[in-house]
Amino acid sequence: MTLPSIDLPKILQSTAARLQQRFNIVLYVEPAIVHEIMGQLPHTLSHSHTSVTTEIAKIAGAFTFWVRKLKPISFQPGHASAWQKLPTVNELAAILVGAGVIEFFISHHFPHLRFKLPPHTLRDWASSYRYNAHSPHSCSLTFEMLIQ
Repeated sequence: MTLPSIDLPKILQSTAARLQQRFNIVLYVEPAIVHEIMGQLPHTLSHSHTSVTTEIAKIAGAFTFWVRKLKPISFQPGHASAWQKLPTVNELAAILVGAGVIEFFISHHFPHLRFKLPPHTLRDWASSYRYNAHSPHSCSLTFEMLIQ
């Protein structure tokens, strides 16, 4: 499976808007970092797998890994105190971007698949992404378990 034309800037802007509304904060998506993430994806996705769910999870995991690592979302100047409300903003955004990638694939190419992201796991998962080491592979494995 080749890298689809997924609009990462649009997904990140939408994710940031959802987080802003949910937590009453003001965020900014850094275009240069988004561009850097898009440059890293082809290398990260260079190995091929056979299972459709594995491929979808691998792509979502790569997006999640690079968003988490390069942190393209920041608080608007003058709103830095909002960090106290949501210190894991990039980690949470990374998970939501990965989920968005999976939902894109399911809705456009594989409607027979199901994906459920349990909301109660988001805080722990985001915290783990912030404080523990994760690889693109570990990110994809977690997503693969959520695709049915």
